[in-house]
Amino acid sequence: VRKDEPERPRHEHGHAVGVDPERSASAELVIRQQFAKMITKSLELPVTEGDICPFLDVQKSTPGSYVDPTDVLYPDHYVAVCAAHGITEGKTATTFDPFANISRYQVITMVVRAI
Repeated sequence: VRKDEPERPRHEHGHAVGVDPERSASAELVIRQQFAKMITKSLELPVTEGDICPFLDVQKSTPGSYVDPTDVLYPDHYVAVCAAHGITEGKTATTFDPFANISRYQVITMVVRAI
């Protein structure tokens, strides 16, 4: 799945992570933990530090080791909310494979589960 939105890049929405605002992100693939954030924010689901991620391979956002210093809830709390709402599942009961490119099938499945 590619990130495409020519009129207004996703980083302006606050949905994409790790995208340099000075260059186009349209050719970059979206990874599973990024899509968890995108869909959670799109649905305006509340995300708090109290949302605990059940997957051991998702990096915990803790002071001094934030994946995205502009969003201290990313990635584990977004993944936790997606899992709690039944929008996403792990690869196993304890792994999520957060850095894998998300497939079209996974995107469609998550969107259908979300509605």
